[in-house]
Amino acid sequence: MKNRIKSIISVIMTFLFMLTSINIIPIKVSAANDDLINQVNTSMDKVHKFIIANGTWSSDWKTVAFNKSGLKLPTNYNSDYLKSTEKLLKDSKGYFYKVTDYERITLGVVAAGGDPTNIGGYNLLDKIYNFYDPKNPNRKIDFQGLNGVIYGLIALDTKNYTIPAGAKFTREYMLDYVLDNRNSDGGWDLNMSGDRSDVDITSMTLISLAPYHSYVSKSGKKVTDAIKEAVEWLSNVQRKDGGFNSWFTENNSESCAQTIIGLCANGIDPTSPKFTRDRNLVENLLRFQQSNGEFYHLMDGSDGVNGISTEQAYQALVAYKSFASSKGSIYWFDDKKLPTTFKDIENIKNDNKDNKKETDGSKDLNINEDVFVVTGNGKVQRVAGKDRFETCVNTAKKLNSRSDEEKCKNVIVSSGFGFADALCGSVLAKKINAPVLLVGKDVQSSEKALYYINSNVSKDGNVYILGGEASVNSNIENTIKNSGYKVKRLYGKDRLQTCNEVFKELNIKEKTPVVIVNGFNFPDALSVSAPASINGYPILLSGKDTLPDYIKNIINGTKPSEIFIIGGEGAISKNVEGEINKLNSGIKITRLAGKDRYDTSLKVNQHFKNNKSILLASGQNYPDALSGSALAAQMNGSLLLVNDASVNEQIRFIDKEKTDEVIILGGKASISEKVQEIVQKIFK
Repeated sequence: MKNRIKSIISVIMTFLFMLTSINIIPIKVSAANDDLINQVNTSMDKVHKFIIANGTWSSDWKTVAFNKSGLKLPTNYNSDYLKSTEKLLKDSKGYFYKVTDYERITLGVVAAGGDPTNIGGYNLLDKIYNFYDPKNPNRKIDFQGLNGVIYGLIALDTKNYTIPAGAKFTREYMLDYVLDNRNSDGGWDLNMSGDRSDVDITSMTLISLAPYHSYVSKSGKKVTDAIKEAVEWLSNVQRKDGGFNSWFTENNSESCAQTIIGLCANGIDPTSPKFTRDRNLVENLLRFQQSNGEFYHLMDGSDGVNGISTEQAYQALVAYKSFASSKGSIYWFDDKKLPTTFKDIENIKNDNKDNKKETDGSKDLNINEDVFVVTGNGKVQRVAGKDRFETCVNTAKKLNSRSDEEKCKNVIVSSGFGFADALCGSVLAKKINAPVLLVGKDVQSSEKALYYINSNVSKDGNVYILGGEASVNSNIENTIKNSGYKVKRLYGKDRLQTCNEVFKELNIKEKTPVVIVNGFNFPDALSVSAPASINGYPILLSGKDTLPDYIKNIINGTKPSEIFIIGGEGAISKNVEGEINKLNSGIKITRLAGKDRYDTSLKVNQHFKNNKSILLASGQNYPDALSGSALAAQMNGSLLLVNDASVNEQIRFIDKEKTDEVIILGGKASISEKVQEIVQKIFK
């Protein structure tokens, strides 16, 4: 029975994918998301190389993504694709059972630079707007459900192709059809059930509506109203871990990918607070990628990887990159401008904002107003919250509970949507005995942190803001100032210069060792954050291949007795070591690295041997560990990255006799109950 269900689901997913496509549109993304863009670029490069080496599923979708990615294509790829498509059409005599075949092939042909009105002697566009199946003459463009209609629009809008007078299916026909068949909950589903919307179909429909924000149907229905309600529905059904449930599965990568594409097509940021729970949509999608570049269908890997999940994820990454660069949809190959109707997504009314559906089985968290703690035998605790911001505040409360002072004198504030500024801040946090608080993009989304400051920081205290106004905006700063606090902003023109400003604040003595990490990814810096802070070793952010000038100046000025390089040569290359030796050949260089981020984390903590108190944090995302680094440092403990696959290796660092406590950071979507149970067994 189980196999039969899996088979049915596989057929459904394949059917959907054959009918679907992916579209994208951008709006200027804040510099606070530069970190995420870098992760997306790295991920795109990996999956691009994987698809070239291995192939995936559909040459049509792949062709669109290839030509919008900006990455190097295989020699003669587009011309070979067009030749194979011509042969396909000639062999089939221009006949396909499904209208979506014509629509899908149109997208690939346009992407490859071909002419869809004459490919192999056939006019693909005519076969869409005048769809006719001679073997089944009663069929219309909607015989497959909503997909035939929405992808008709998407295909025709690749270059805003004209539909001739007298065509059977005009744009107005298709748009009115979409608006008239919307479900009562605000979304859409394949068979137009009326009240059971589907995440994938809703997101695909959003793609088709992207060029038509000003359209009003004959019956007075507005496209903008439909988009607003669909976005609200998607936001309301998003899981706590950042994904979606659909097609009898929990948090599959395809639904996440389709939603990213649908939002970006309409100029809506998939990393906005509206689509951020424990993590945002893009962060959630990146968790599915494997080391070779391909993507899992399900997070636990139980269904393995497949061509569909890999291709859709690739297209979603291209979509978000296009969105961030303000270039327009990946399915638009003309000069159409990106829509700006929903640029400020948080202004879209959300009456249910405080009543999100819990769809990931996390209702049993029972988070209270203070610190949410799960105890095993007394030595294992969990500190968590409903989202990254509440987890951060609860971590700060946990830190305060260890102090004799009623209120703290200092606090550090950094963006909750980017890791770069806070990576080097843990050493400062230890020095000034301050918690690290994460804030959102505006005052409203930062309420938890601002309330914590007003309630727990003495009025003569200091608030240090890490990063420029693109990371922590001026309204947040002014709100803090208006509450009577002294504010000091440490920032530079980029993450490296911000790190330099934080370094200056530390007043490091000569000969003090320093730590160099890759500043464009977070795992290695987080792993070393606690021991570096405990020992007062500044954490310096670098690129992979070249030592930044500010680090060269620090080395020349402070003459560190030792330099720790965290991560393998894929993170910090051998060339950086060479540059250090040229500056001062007498400096001891110690590289701490493992085979992956988890092994590196283990080796770093084994080197410094602070295992009396251990904090466990997710290695897939950074917010919990950013705020937890300050707590780990104040406890003179270690921060160890972990996931289900690595836990049996990581627990070797826990000593049943010497370790007094283990604190798990984040809810079960960040670190599973399985990990907690394994840790608890150590102390039994």
